[in-house]
Amino acid sequence: MIWLFLTIFSAFFLGIYEVFKKHALRDNAVWLVLLYSTFSSALVFLPLIGFSKSGLIEAGSLVYIPEITVKEHLLILLKTSIVLTSWIFSYFSLKYLP
Repeated sequence: MIWLFLTIFSAFFLGIYEVFKKHALRDNAVWLVLLYSTFSSALVFLPLIGFSKSGLIEAGSLVYIPEITVKEHLLILLKTSIVLTSWIFSYFSLKYLP
């Protein structure tokens, strides 16, 4: 039964997120909204990356971020390109919806 409340809770906050995204796109360029939202999300992970590299977060921890190889960086870059393309299309479509 708890899953029902969690589903409603999730749907409510996803709806609020979409309303705020539409509001942010109203008088602004899509590229700037996408840039600022991406940078603000990245700021959340910067301390975790720094703490993981310095050893303040142990390797077994849930929030530990390990070092990766060049191949893994390239795979992440590929995935990032795919997701960014999707976001660009969705932000442009959301901006011009009534």
